[in-house]
Amino acid sequence: MIHPRFGSLDHARLLAIMKDLGYPLDAITLVGNIYSQSTTIFTGEHFGKTKPIPIQRGTIQGDTLSPYLFLIFLEPLLRWLDRGNNGYTFGTSKSTVSSAAYADDLVALANNLQSIQTQLDKLDKYCEWAGMDLGV
Repeated sequence: MIHPRFGSLDHARLLAIMKDLGYPLDAITLVGNIYSQSTTIFTGEHFGKTKPIPIQRGTIQGDTLSPYLFLIFLEPLLRWLDRGNNGYTFGTSKSTVSSAAYADDLVALANNLQSIQTQLDKLDKYCEWAGMDLGV
């Protein structure tokens, strides 16, 4: 199981992906405005409150929009993993599945080592392009 990190999402890449996927300009602008103005504050018993810290990467923790934005961010990767017939083909139905994603979990599936290596290479290249960290 691979865990793309919510906290590593690049805001500029997210907005570019939304544009490429055909999201309405007003939705892209709204998300851009939310993330260009976002800050967080840490509170502790011994140090009180910190000054506001700009959120420069990632999604806003606890925000109901965050999981949706993260899945938008992963959509190009999921489409790329689906290309090239590298997925796992079920013997009973002949259906092929190349990946599955839920929240911050991603699974790449394949019938053989060569195909899984191809999928992992795609994942590595996407993460490099997107500036996204992974947990395996």
